[in-house]
Amino acid sequence: MRKTVITLLLIVAILLTTLPVYAASAITSTEEEDAVAYMPSQGAALPMGSTLATVTPADYVPMTASQKIVDLIKGWEGFTPTPVWDYAHYAIGYGTACGNTKEDVPEAYWDGITKEEAEVLLREELADMEASVNRFGQRNGYQFTQNQFDALLSFTYNLGASWMSGDNMLTRWLENPTTDVDFMNAFGRWCRVAGSVSRGICNRRVSEAKVFLYEDYDKTGDTDFSFLIFHGCGAQINGAYEDDVAYYMDGQPYGELPVPEREGYQFDGWFTAETGGEQIKETDIVTVKKTVYAHWSVKSSNEVPEPPVPPVEELPFQDVPKDAWYYNGVSYMYKAGLMAGAYPDQFAPNQELSRAMLIMILYRREDAPKVSESCTFADVTGEEYFADAVAWAQQNGIVYGSGDNKFNPNASITRQETFAILYRYCSGYLKLDCRPYGDLEQFVDLDQIHVYALNPMSWAVGAGIISGYGDSTVRPLGSTTRAEAAVMLANLDASLK
Repeated sequence: MRKTVITLLLIVAILLTTLPVYAASAITSTEEEDAVAYMPSQGAALPMGSTLATVTPADYVPMTASQKIVDLIKGWEGFTPTPVWDYAHYAIGYGTACGNTKEDVPEAYWDGITKEEAEVLLREELADMEASVNRFGQRNGYQFTQNQFDALLSFTYNLGASWMSGDNMLTRWLENPTTDVDFMNAFGRWCRVAGSVSRGICNRRVSEAKVFLYEDYDKTGDTDFSFLIFHGCGAQINGAYEDDVAYYMDGQPYGELPVPEREGYQFDGWFTAETGGEQIKETDIVTVKKTVYAHWSVKSSNEVPEPPVPPVEELPFQDVPKDAWYYNGVSYMYKAGLMAGAYPDQFAPNQELSRAMLIMILYRREDAPKVSESCTFADVTGEEYFADAVAWAQQNGIVYGSGDNKFNPNASITRQETFAILYRYCSGYLKLDCRPYGDLEQFVDLDQIHVYALNPMSWAVGAGIISGYGDSTVRPLGSTTRAEAAVMLANLDASLK
C-alpha cells in the first residue's frame, strides 16, 4: 500500500539529510557561447515592458513561490510515479531529483508515489530554490515582483543555480535591463540538453519569460514570442555548436539573421527543411516557432537517405497484403532476419509490441553479441529467450527498467518509450549524432509527450523514422504495434545508411 502524505513528510525530513548531492542539470548555456552568440536586431526598435526595483540588502523582502508557478512547474515537468533517468540524475514526481545512480534512489520510491506525495517533494526542493533566488536578489539589490520571482524560481528549478554565479547574458540584463526581446534571448539561451538545443526547453523558456515580463501565467497576454532553431548543416554557427536558437517578438519582422561560414561553400540562406522548404527572410513577419536549416551551394551529405528497397520475393504472411502501408517495412525486416511472424503464415501486424520484442530486434541487429553477466532485473531470471538481449541492453545503457528493479518484459511498449530506447541505442551505443531536428509543434498532442521523450521523438521525426498520424497526432502514450515497429525500424536503418 502506498504511503500517505503524512508518512512521506517524515521520510522527506530524513532524506534531506542523507541523500547525495545530485549531478548538475544537463540544461546549459556557457559564457563562451554568450561571447559569440547571435542576437536579433529586432529588439533595438522595441520598447521595454519590465523593470527591476532596487533596494539595499538590508531592505530586501524575502519571497516565496505563488501557487500559480507551482501549478505551471507541475505541468511543465509532468508526473512520474516512479524514478526515471532525467539526463543528469534520476527524478521522481514533478521532476524532483532523487539520485545520481539507481543505488542512490531510496528503495521506497521504486514502489511509486502519489501526486500528493510528489507535490510535497516538489515544495521541499522549491524551498531550497527560493532561498537561492532570495540570496541572489538580496546580494545584488534586486527586489523582485512576485511574477519576476516566480519566473526565476521556475528557471532555477529546471536547471539549477549555476546561472547566478557567472557573467552571462542573463545576469548582465538583470544588472542593466534593456528590451524585452533582449531579455527573452538572455533567458532563453539556457536551453541545451546534452549539448543540443531542446525545442521543449525553448518552449518552457518562452512561457517563463512571459511570466517575468508581463505576469502572463495562463498564456492569454497580448505579447508573445516565437523562436528560430538554426542548424548549420555542416557549419558551426555558435562557437563549438552546429545549432543555435534566437527568439523574436511576434508580429514584427525578424530583422538581421545570422550568416554562418563554411569553408568551400556558399551560404544560400535559411530554409524550413534540409532540402527544399521555404526560405526565411529578414523582412518576414514573426508568427510561429520554426526550425530552419542552412542551405549551401555545394550539397552536403547529410540528407536523409531513401528508404530501403523492399525485397521482391513474396512474404509468407497472409495478413500483410502488398497494398498495406506497412508492407515495405515488414518485408525489409523479415528479409533482414530482424523480425519473424507471430505464426508461420501470420505476422500479426496489429499486435502490440512488447518491451522484450523491441530489445530482441536491436540485439539481433547487432548479431547477438555475447554477454558476460546476467541482467539485474528481478523479473528476468536468465532462462527466458530474451534474457541475453535484456542483459546486453542494460549493460550498454539502452534500458533502465520500469521501476522496482523490474523490466516488465511482456508489457506493451508505448511509442514514446520505443523512441527513448532507440535514441539511447543510436546516440549511446552506436555513438551517432542524434540531434533533435524534427518539429513536434505540428502535432496537436505534443503536450502528452513526457520530457524524457521530447528529444528522442524530435530526433525520430527529423530523421524520417516517423511522421505522425493523419489527424496531426503522434500518440506518444499509445502502444507500438508490430506493423509500426517494422516501419519505424526499417526507416531507422535507412537513416543510418
